[in-house]
Amino acid sequence: MDKGIYHMVGDNDTWYVSNARLIFATTEQPDEVLLKTLLRRIPLIVKVPSLAERPLQEKRELLQFLIQEEEKHIQRKISMSDLVFRTLERHTFTGNIGELKNVIRASVAKAFLRNQKDMDDVSLHIYDLSSDLLESTGKDVTLYDYDDRTMIHSEDMFLSIHKDSRLYNFNAYLIHKFHTLHAYEKDLNAYLDSCCLKLEQYIDSLFTEHTYHSPKLDMINHLLTNIMNIVIHKYDLEKFSNNEISMIVHFLNDYMQSLSSINQLKIQNRKEAEELQNRIHNEYTNEYNVIGDIWQLISDALSFTPGPFGYLDLFLFFRYFNREMVASPIPAVIIAHGYAIASGIAEVANQLLKQRIFDAIDMPIESDFNDTVKKLGEYIKGKENYNEVIVMVDMGSLEAIHQKMEGMKRMDIGIINNVTTKLALDIGSMILEEMPIQEILKQASHRNQYRYEFVKNRKKQDAILAVCETGIGTAEKISKLMEDSLPKTVSIAMIPYDYDSLVKSGTTSLVFEKYNVLFTVGTKDPKIFDVPFISLEEMIEQKSVEKTNSVFESIMRPDQIETFNENMIKNFSMDNLLSYLTILDSDKIIDSVEKIIKTIQKELHMKLSSSVILGLYIHISCLIERLIINKNVTKFEHLETFEKTQTEFIRIVKKAFHDVEQHYNVKIPVSEIGYIYECIFQRDSVKEVDESVNELWDSIE
Repeated sequence: MDKGIYHMVGDNDTWYVSNARLIFATTEQPDEVLLKTLLRRIPLIVKVPSLAERPLQEKRELLQFLIQEEEKHIQRKISMSDLVFRTLERHTFTGNIGELKNVIRASVAKAFLRNQKDMDDVSLHIYDLSSDLLESTGKDVTLYDYDDRTMIHSEDMFLSIHKDSRLYNFNAYLIHKFHTLHAYEKDLNAYLDSCCLKLEQYIDSLFTEHTYHSPKLDMINHLLTNIMNIVIHKYDLEKFSNNEISMIVHFLNDYMQSLSSINQLKIQNRKEAEELQNRIHNEYTNEYNVIGDIWQLISDALSFTPGPFGYLDLFLFFRYFNREMVASPIPAVIIAHGYAIASGIAEVANQLLKQRIFDAIDMPIESDFNDTVKKLGEYIKGKENYNEVIVMVDMGSLEAIHQKMEGMKRMDIGIINNVTTKLALDIGSMILEEMPIQEILKQASHRNQYRYEFVKNRKKQDAILAVCETGIGTAEKISKLMEDSLPKTVSIAMIPYDYDSLVKSGTTSLVFEKYNVLFTVGTKDPKIFDVPFISLEEMIEQKSVEKTNSVFESIMRPDQIETFNENMIKNFSMDNLLSYLTILDSDKIIDSVEKIIKTIQKELHMKLSSSVILGLYIHISCLIERLIINKNVTKFEHLETFEKTQTEFIRIVKKAFHDVEQHYNVKIPVSEIGYIYECIFQRDSVKEVDESVNELWDSIE
């Protein structure tokens, strides 16, 4: 390799000359499996990222390509459900593209055999996927927002996913608002102020939905910090805070993930996007030059072109950061465990105070305490013009950070622990009032002790809690149906809540501190004092109207109440409810559940009440879904006792579920049978009991 010569095996005398280039490929780590003497002779090593490391848009393009290749192979059009599409794009394939390709082939083959009579289309549903994919579907609660009935054709895949991107929606708003600007001839400043309000909502989503830690984000953070330092010195700008850097880092990551959909938006609105970019260039020349330099450096490093929306978005970030550039009388920094906890608290407090008071130093769980101390030291060194600073920490090792700060700089440093948004707002308000630092710390410490206080006249946002004893996933779906039933002009928060947590904590749950809970709705009453409960059975039977009317009459107009009731009739019909709560075909599942309930009643010689039957329809439908996607439920209490004392009931339910187990290739565990037992015998359910079953009833009691 060094001299470009070689000889045949066994012939050490005859040498040949070659100018060949050698290319090696391996799935192993080169530095772990290759000899150092060979490794140093390889001048260039290229690491191909795994499928899991690639942008979401690239995964979607690959998924579309593989489906279209299968269409050519089987000479049929292929469509897949929205749920299947989301499952495939989010699953981690350890075998990378090869495994994804095999999964698609196997799933298409399974669907092809099932749809042999349909000569035009092959439809992929969730039950066509392999068992490990079904298991991942059950673990990922975000997949519950998608269903198994909405079908997507290969050529329509990108059209159906653009609106999922918050960044896409934000930029679509900018274009829509720009049309309004033309229509009413408003000045550009008013337009930009409106866009900054919308940007604030997008920034909130960056901290609530993307608070994860990855080497990629670390790389972008390091890159952006260096770029900002270059720009700051070139244009003599004020230094950017850590949470502002963090915001732009998350924005850049989101922008690269959404690049395909943003490009589609640019193609659809090229004229307006370029006109808007030119207007900003002409009216805000200095700011635009700064943005241009930043994007140039980012593009050179990350190898992508931002386009007009990239310039507009970054310009709005800068405008948002500079909304109030009055210097804080006392600098304050928040340090907290977690990837973006400190940044989130700092940004929320700054938004509410309408001034940049707080900076942030995030401390991921795996980070070193000394590194955090070093970052704090660098922050304090940057405050040369101040004589004092407030440091807010959360807990653990950070509470002892003062031991490392003596002699760090000749300035007074106040430290306060147990940082929360409430504490930040309290301290921020006192800083704005220019109170002395010692008085600020004294009052904040006194006012934020743990204590109970009831404020009767405090105005809280109205809310409805959705609960389900079998999991938060069903509660989220119930919540969405209720939200769809409310008139658009009514501001009532719909909150899915964990049933067990609500039963355990009652009115001491945090949700009651923040919201005025009107009532709870779901599959089982959590029995919260002074909070009405409306069951799904009452909604299906239209028996909830009187309850909801009495609650809403003080906060909604009669026409709004009428609209709500009309929507409830539509949304909470049995067919619609089951089709929404599960991934299964509603007609088939209703037939299956009906047979199960009839068998149970026949074997037990019992006639169940209509309310219990409705409850069983919902419970068993969700149960079958959980079995299919292999999602576990809460452990059933006293399972061993139940197995010993209710052998006959267990036998009856297993018999009733025999056809379902065969059809869906699942097996009902005894713990699930225990939940069915509770549904039947713990709800005052039996209307008529045959004399021959009285002994069984007595044994149950």
